[in-house]
Amino acid sequence: MRDYLIIRLPVDIAAVEPATEILCAVYSQNGQRQGEVECRQLDQVSELWADEKMLDLADRVVVLVPGTWAASLVVSVNDGQRKHLRQALPYLVEDSLAIEIEQVHLANRVLEESRVGVNILPHAIMRQLTQVLGSVGIDPFRVVVESQLGQAPKGCLQLMLLEDHVLVAQHNSNCAVALDYAALGACLQSYVKGTVAVSGLEAAGEAAASDQESYSSIEVMHALEMPEQEARLDYVSAAVGELDLPVEYVSQPGHVLDLLARRYFRAGKNTLVDMQAGGYQSGRKLSRRWRRWRPLAWVACGWLALEMMLMIGKGVYFQQLMSTVSDNTLSLYQQYFPQDRQISDTRSLRQRLMSKLKAAEQQGLGEQRGEPFLPTLLTLSDITLKGGDSFYVESLDYNRESGVLVVQMEAATFDALDNYIQELKVAGLTARLENANQGQDVVEARINIGK
Repeated sequence: MRDYLIIRLPVDIAAVEPATEILCAVYSQNGQRQGEVECRQLDQVSELWADEKMLDLADRVVVLVPGTWAASLVVSVNDGQRKHLRQALPYLVEDSLAIEIEQVHLANRVLEESRVGVNILPHAIMRQLTQVLGSVGIDPFRVVVESQLGQAPKGCLQLMLLEDHVLVAQHNSNCAVALDYAALGACLQSYVKGTVAVSGLEAAGEAAASDQESYSSIEVMHALEMPEQEARLDYVSAAVGELDLPVEYVSQPGHVLDLLARRYFRAGKNTLVDMQAGGYQSGRKLSRRWRRWRPLAWVACGWLALEMMLMIGKGVYFQQLMSTVSDNTLSLYQQYFPQDRQISDTRSLRQRLMSKLKAAEQQGLGEQRGEPFLPTLLTLSDITLKGGDSFYVESLDYNRESGVLVVQMEAATFDALDNYIQELKVAGLTARLENANQGQDVVEARINIGK
């Protein structure tokens, strides 16, 4: 079972600093505390995982933000708003804020099809918190607002007593209202009627305003080790006594941090909104996203590697094939021209053939009285290959004096032969059919190309 380090930030501070004193303790996933609740400075927290046995805690740090710092709401959305939630959310909560929407950070989680949990925290606080945690070597697993931890039984209004304020929650709201003790008596009446003041943000409790629940009882929950417990219970008793509802007092063993930790693990990861969203995402979350896509990236890299190896293999194969063909060409040339001893390799053979072709062109071979021989031969080859199996050239007879190329060939049909002659003419050649005879399966023809 994994252990988590839960850090609770104090309420009564002007700003988060490395020297800020916090409460922290290690908890298992069932909410059982391992060891004692410690009061440390933020810059001393990283000393906890200096021990190799506690090293895993560095990746499982949960930071609890006081409910008086932020507002937690549940808003209703339609299908269109849910598809474009990032754009629609500021307009949905803007009327619930007493400060400009540009000055606050919004984090959300879809709870149901039509309900979205939203946490609202000023950018100034969130930015400072992120910077300080990073400077002291803390990369939180999750940053959670305490007001999400309130969850009352059905038909019950729940008051969770903390050292500096009270979390007022109702059934199935997924958010609570953080009230100061001094304001509890006056605000409870307003809360039951439907409008609440949440910290300095003046947010309206949506569940109370839109779908008001009738309360049959009040549950007051507190930790046994809470400082000044008796005085706070007396104050709360006097405040709830004015509501004329039965009150049940539920005491939880341990420290206030134990109470919040149990509520955190009971809530589950699918209902809690993590404040590390948008521009405040932690490097650990980004690396987790990379780990999620890493198998696909490895598959893509493997495919690219195989593709590259295949291309290299093709290159090597064709290189060897070219070498084999060159050797065969050299062997054939030496067989027919044994007196030419200057040709010893394929490179010298290629140079010899190129020089002969250039010399032939310079001598005007095929240009004296008819068509140029080499361009004519190239055009004839292209047209013949384009016809596929419909044509077969049996022999070529070129007359240097007249410049006429006589082609003895076979065609599949007379129509194919006519098309062949037309394509030669379209290509710019002077083609004339000398004779054509119908053979057993093919048409045997003789074509003159030239003047």
